[in-house]
Amino acid sequence: MKVLFINDTRIEINPGCHATVTELSKFIKKNLKDADLDFLPLGTGYDVFNKEMFHVSFKTRIKRKIIKKINTIGFNIVLRNEKKIFNIRLWEELALNNFSKEIKDKILLSDLVVINMEGTIHHNSRGGLTLLGFAHLAKSFGKKVAMVNGSYQCVDKKLTKKVLNNIDFLSVREVRSYNYLKKTIKDCSLIPDFAFRANINEKLTFINQFKINKSKQKKCLYTFGVLGVYPNQKNGIKINQITKHIDDIRFLGFEPYFLKIEEKENEIEKILVSMKVKSISYSDGIRYNNIGSLIKEFDLMITGRYHIGIFGLMSNVPTFFLPSNTYKTQGMLEMLNVNNKMIFNNDILSIENEINSFNRITIKHLKDDYFIDFKLFLNRIN
Repeated sequence: MKVLFINDTRIEINPGCHATVTELSKFIKKNLKDADLDFLPLGTGYDVFNKEMFHVSFKTRIKRKIIKKINTIGFNIVLRNEKKIFNIRLWEELALNNFSKEIKDKILLSDLVVINMEGTIHHNSRGGLTLLGFAHLAKSFGKKVAMVNGSYQCVDKKLTKKVLNNIDFLSVREVRSYNYLKKTIKDCSLIPDFAFRANINEKLTFINQFKINKSKQKKCLYTFGVLGVYPNQKNGIKINQITKHIDDIRFLGFEPYFLKIEEKENEIEKILVSMKVKSISYSDGIRYNNIGSLIKEFDLMITGRYHIGIFGLMSNVPTFFLPSNTYKTQGMLEMLNVNNKMIFNNDILSIENEINSFNRITIKHLKDDYFIDFKLFLNRIN
């Protein structure tokens, strides 16, 4: 059976991306007889939705005309808070007509299209609109479509209903997305992130002569996440906040180490190194299958990275989360019934008592029964 796997995020060096796609593709091969997978990488088709996808509502256009006439007789009225609505007609036109012939041919040749929702479909972002566009196009060709392993937040409701009520299988990876969708979608499963299935504890051999200090001082592995990479977005973490995090970690008695995930963190890395913070990255030999061995070298982890936090929990190291750009982290913790692990307002000092009373959790139970819905779906289409 030919399977087209859309949104292969392994083009990133992020170990979470590699763990997710590797485990998801292994799961498909295990449960779908003679599965032959073809992959489309992250970013494919994003150019299709590079137009403005919102337009001013009809009511707002009428108000504009009325105000324009009133202002001609000496008034100076300004229309505030103009309402814009998602242009679903334009979106559908682009989805059905503007993907390349190569992409359309790949869909036509497939028996099943699996869309990895990792990266989160949220806030009508171009990436989210593209993944939904793939699903809509594939269904127009009569293909079976599964969308799995994502979070879902603040997407146009008409678009959500149009696409998700028409596909063959849908699952999200945390409870907040599940609660968001179950109000409007007839069939949705709650399945943990496939990264939970990964073996992350292979032997770690550092390259580039990197070493972790063997002193008795407690050590903290720190990474600020996407809000630090893009500080100008809502709730972004500025560089002065990042350097304060380092000061606060030291105040709590820990030696900080910075875990660099992507090249866009290079400039911040330089600043942290100037503060005598050791930096660890992919170039030192860190991979998804040995990151657990790295994390276990530390007494504490503070992260704004969703998957890195999952690996911390899997390693039974006290792990605390800075907010991300969606509610995926909170939703994942709520699904696991793990409380008091979020750091709010960038206040690392607020977790001092929680560090000392951290309840270690066992999450081995997530590896089997929680994935049964997707297994049954794959078995049915064999």
